[in-house]
Amino acid sequence: MSSSPSLKELRTMQVSDLRTEATDKRLSIVKLRMGIAVRSEQDTAKLRRERKELARLLTVIGEKTSAKGQKAEGTALKTEAKEGTVPARASSKKASKPARAAAAGSSSSTSA
Repeated sequence: MSSSPSLKELRTMQVSDLRTEATDKRLSIVKLRMGIAVRSEQDTAKLRRERKELARLLTVIGEKTSAKGQKAEGTALKTEAKEGTVPARASSKKASKPARAAAAGSSSSTSA
């Protein structure tokens, strides 16, 4: 049984290395499925362990890639907060609700 890297070790790896590991895990999972299907693989729980390890890898990859995006978004949000600007979409949602209610009220009274 090969020892899988711990979550701490995975988080220290580069994204490109993690993607390579994920590709290798996917290949391993396919081979295990085939082995189980033709009854050459006896340890069926190994498939579950491999899938969980792949999920861990993909989670760490997602954390690392979203962290890069959040850093860029975070600086933009801080700049907006300093300037005192309000996103346009926040104010447009409030204005559209009363307009819909007024439109609905006028259409029901004309049809009666």
